[in-house]
Amino acid sequence: MLVLVTSHRDTHGDLLESLIQNGIFTYVTSPTDAMQLVHDKDTGGVVLDCMSDLTRGEQLCANLRTAYPQIPIAAITARSAVPNMKADRFLRGFGSTLLAELLDFCISNCGWKTARLSTPYLTVCQAPEETLYMGDRLNPSPHEHRILRCLFYRAPFCMPADDLIALCFPFSDKTHASLAVQIARLNKRAVAINSLPLIVFRHGRGYSLRDGILPHAQNESAIR
Repeated sequence: MLVLVTSHRDTHGDLLESLIQNGIFTYVTSPTDAMQLVHDKDTGGVVLDCMSDLTRGEQLCANLRTAYPQIPIAAITARSAVPNMKADRFLRGFGSTLLAELLDFCISNCGWKTARLSTPYLTVCQAPEETLYMGDRLNPSPHEHRILRCLFYRAPFCMPADDLIALCFPFSDKTHASLAVQIARLNKRAVAINSLPLIVFRHGRGYSLRDGILPHAQNESAIR
């Protein structure tokens, strides 16, 4: 998953919403907690928001490079800034330009697939109405589609409810109970097609796609 490190979380609501719509799921964290979160999560790339404190961003980039040299790093900086950091990409745009730069970073540097996810049993596209389960239209709601797409990326590993909420609904007041309702509705549609639930809950671990959805070869590693 992508990790956005920022001191101004609330300023990135529109950007995060656009990333989700393009299939990019992002943990948001403060500079203070960034190292621990990158350690704890399946991190495919890091974006440092250095607009307000370039010096702190440079130090954090250096620490990340030392601890996790394989993780791609991008830095959001002012156009006039001359950063002293070993970032893979400097992002200097705003609005739609910044979004385009971020998507390119995710695809080119992190290997993120933003379009069609597909196995012989499940196809999840950017448009919810194009989602197919066993060849039939699943017709998930936009919220259900986010959950399904996020679990597909993480498959075959489980995702705790807290992580699903943080990634799919970063600025909402969703609870574990409301998340469970969304998943139950999605499974009700799936059972009508195949008699088996599509998403399962594994006690103490969280939610995942049921066994058999991904071919064995894809079960060897996580899809970031």
